Amino acid sequence: MEKIRYALIDERLIEDTRFLTREIEPPYLKTRNPVIKPGQMYGSVLRESSGNWKMWYLNGRPPEPGMSDIFFRECYATSTNGINWKKPSLNLIEAPDGLSPNNAIMDRYYYDAAGADVSGFGGPEGFCVIDNLITPHPAARSRYTAFFRASPCDRYGGVCAAYSEDGLHWSAYPENPIIEGITDDNPCVFWDKRISRYVRYGRMRGINAGIEDNATRKVARQTSDDLVHWSTPRIVLDTDDLDAAPIPTFQEASMNGKPIVRGRDKQFYMISAWPEHDLTMALVPIFHTEPGTLYIELMHSYDGIIWRRELTRPLYIADGRPEGMSGKMFIPASSPPVLEG
Repeated sequence: MEKIRYALIDERLIEDTRFLTREIEPPYLKTRNPVIKPGQMYGSVLRESSGNWKMWYLNGRPPEPGMSDIFFRECYATSTNGINWKKPSLNLIEAPDGLSPNNAIMDRYYYDAAGADVSGFGGPEGFCVIDNLITPHPAARSRYTAFFRASPCDRYGGVCAAYSEDGLHWSAYPENPIIEGITDDNPCVFWDKRISRYVRYGRMRGINAGIEDNATRKVARQTSDDLVHWSTPRIVLDTDDLDAAPIPTFQEASMNGKPIVRGRDKQFYMISAWPEHDLTMALVPIFHTEPGTLYIELMHSYDGIIWRRELTRPLYIADGRPEGMSGKMFIPASSPPVLEG
């Protein structure tokens, strides 16, 4: 008989709550030191059946001479325990900044073996990876499928896809971008076998969400059966009056120096969601605009559309915790947490 693991966060499992107080148990750090530095977790961490771990992560590189932009670059690391990581010296692409060891796998203007521009001028931002051996899915073109933000030189930008057999050498989907419109969050895409559809969560530009551009950050959901044709995005997460007043007290400065009115001072920045039995779970960063900090709430949903937040909206991952959490900008990986034991 197959064992089924249930998530205790599902209140439907609890028949009676007398004498019970519902609390979220925050995670703690095994070590205060970063497992990878420098780098940002706009990427994925996967563990194979062999027990080995693989990580794809963002490592921005300095501007080139005469340019002010910081370009995006994806790097690769491996581990046997998820704590101690090695950066292999791959030397697959040039590293003008002297990256050592050179473990970069994709940079700006990365061209595949067929000569297609995969990443465009700015490089790939975010790297959501699906391993067909870990999560079999019907539209796989190779073992690994990656989703990231890019603007290939010959087409409009948006969420792009690439495939690879070894996780190091990537080929572009000719249909790129599979979702038009530039966003600056970490793509979250997974195969949901419960509905036999691919699900994509992400922040949408105002023009794509039917609202004015630069408006309050929101999270939308889309589905697909082939990774190429996607449903119209549906907004599924937006902050409310319990988070912050509808009239902002803070106005962000745009790149041209003019203020951007984004709405509430607390906004959903992105989402890292995954199927968990008959739930969809999520780590959801909330951006507090005035101090410029990100903290994370743990949420769940019965259908992936209507999300349930804890009644008191406690912080799941935040700065200053006695467990050792420290930092101002918490960004979860696109991939789900890895179960130990």
